[in-house]
Amino acid sequence: MSEAKGFRFDGSEDEWNSYVAFLKKQGKTVMEDMSTHARVMAACNDKEDTDNIATASAHQDRLRDYLLTQDLSRVLIDGHYHVKLDKPEHIEFIQTAKHELGDRVKDAVTGAVYHYWIQRWAKNLNTDENQIDVKYSTDKRQKQLKRFREHLNRINVTFSCDIIPKITLSDLVESDLSHVIQFDCVVIGPSPKKLETESGRYIQKVLIQEPEDQAKENNPVVMKSVFHGIDTMNVSSGQTKRIIGFYTVQEPVNGEKVKNEKTLIIDVINARTLEEKEETILTPHEIQVAKEFAENEPDNYMEHLITSFCPKIYGRKLEKQALYLSLLGGSDFPGYRKESHTMIIGEADSGKSELVKFADSVAQKSSIVDGSNATGVGVLFALDEYDGIKILRSGAIILNNGGHLIVDEYDKMPKVEQKKFNQAMEQQRATYNKGGHIGNAECKTTVIAACNPNNERWVAGDIIDNMPFDPSTITRFDTIIKTSKETHENEIRAKMQHIMKGKRGELEKVADPKWIKGLLNHLRTYKPIINPEAEELLLNKFVEFTQLEQPNDAIPIQTRQMEGIQRLCEAYAKLMFKREVDCEIVEKVIKFYQQCLGSLGMNVEKGVAQFDLTGKAVNRDKFFEDTFKELASEDEDGFVYLHELGEKLMESDKFNNVNTTETYIEKRKKMGWLFEPKPGVLKRQ
Repeated sequence: MSEAKGFRFDGSEDEWNSYVAFLKKQGKTVMEDMSTHARVMAACNDKEDTDNIATASAHQDRLRDYLLTQDLSRVLIDGHYHVKLDKPEHIEFIQTAKHELGDRVKDAVTGAVYHYWIQRWAKNLNTDENQIDVKYSTDKRQKQLKRFREHLNRINVTFSCDIIPKITLSDLVESDLSHVIQFDCVVIGPSPKKLETESGRYIQKVLIQEPEDQAKENNPVVMKSVFHGIDTMNVSSGQTKRIIGFYTVQEPVNGEKVKNEKTLIIDVINARTLEEKEETILTPHEIQVAKEFAENEPDNYMEHLITSFCPKIYGRKLEKQALYLSLLGGSDFPGYRKESHTMIIGEADSGKSELVKFADSVAQKSSIVDGSNATGVGVLFALDEYDGIKILRSGAIILNNGGHLIVDEYDKMPKVEQKKFNQAMEQQRATYNKGGHIGNAECKTTVIAACNPNNERWVAGDIIDNMPFDPSTITRFDTIIKTSKETHENEIRAKMQHIMKGKRGELEKVADPKWIKGLLNHLRTYKPIINPEAEELLLNKFVEFTQLEQPNDAIPIQTRQMEGIQRLCEAYAKLMFKREVDCEIVEKVIKFYQQCLGSLGMNVEKGVAQFDLTGKAVNRDKFFEDTFKELASEDEDGFVYLHELGEKLMESDKFNNVNTTETYIEKRKKMGWLFEPKPGVLKRQ
């Protein structure tokens, strides 16, 4: 077998011996037989290549002649031209031109533009176009011709092929093999370019994925592709491409053993970068109606928006408002983050997953990832191996740069990975440098996270013990809200009635999600600024916060919180169609922020907060104890009724809502200061 150069026989030993014996009978050697076979196959291949070149050239000439019938007067001025390959014969053009298709289409366009102007100049000079060079023999004319040809070469030529139906990677079947297909995809990881010695052109293996909104069963297909020539000059992670290519299999290279299974690939003929998916836009009339509604009836306008956000979920007004503000974000100022991250924490069956899924549906650019199946590094970058090729793939936070990333079950992400993810959230940049693979990408992506508390349920007491994160993670979020379960009989009844109405299709008419998406897209174009009076008010509130007495183990109050409240003010102004943040908006946002902190069981009596994230009380323990003793003295057994204690406490500014009061009482029970001998009755230990 050593006689045959570059040949490896994969049959049995008996078959090989039979083949050699047959050649000996004919007086041939293996070398002679293989050489003869190789020359025959080479001749066939040369003829096929020659025929393909001739056919492709003929199609190129026909395309050039067709373009000469079109208006080409502005092509040089505009600097670009788009060709529509929409005739049946263009299929053959694509198949024969293969990877030279882009070059041939450009040559057809530049050839047509060249002949168009030569014909015009010849007519003006009363001469034949073949004599133009004679008429332009002077140095000045020759320089003009040279500049003309340089302009021709700079024309940006693009083309589309409407004759080939656009499909999705999920729809590909065996019968599509060896056919030309057209589809959209997202580049998730290119490998380094290489030079193909046979053609002398660059080639690049690129990992592609179909867009999430086109995937079946919410499972986007990932596939290898091969780019050629000029298409390798503009490939980067996150790009959306429209590709025309051959659906085929990867053949083994010389010396590799033939396998029973072959890898499916796309041999790319042409790759055109697409703009972001078409933005949902409201009509000027729809925008004007919404703006007048917000200006004339601001309370009803806000109520309408909240009711329309995930209408299947009953209530949750605070959470829905927070998601609106996060979807809008703050104003974009150089050097400052405008993304307003939001976390919703709560027990199972509190509706948080449905809320964040709806946020994904009305965001223009977003993805949902499951924290239990994702790592911080994987969401940023991932090093994937496909058939021995390692490709650095961009993660969801990079692919959604400028948009939103929804992370469900965020608490299930490992703590070490969370820290890497947190850094990207704050720095707006993802980096990777390992094993010779280097990645550095912008990720100005807003994170909306949903998670469960520690041990899957919220235990009244120290707040920090319920949070499944360390302080560095908590401070990354501008807004944190705890969803509480309905406990009152009327609330439970109202929720169940809402669910039953929804199943019967009897819920009140609300705004369509597409309208909400269009409204948010319009409002994101606003860039409200804070006026001097509102700025002074906000500063005073924040300074009050920093001056409050705090325990030694409290989380430090940093400028990060101040910037977060500013972003919320700017987002609220956008939501109300305002170009300026005034004192009224600051007051409403401060109240909203207090409610968010109050949902965690924190005291928010003064300024922004008067309670740290450890859940330790500040200057109200004695007030509670005095109130309890006063009520206990009125009963001979020392009993205090829960509802009476709650009413008495809330008469003071030290307990501002029911949730805060109940949480504090539960904490004192946990500390052993009091106990509950029977439901609704308390007594001092």
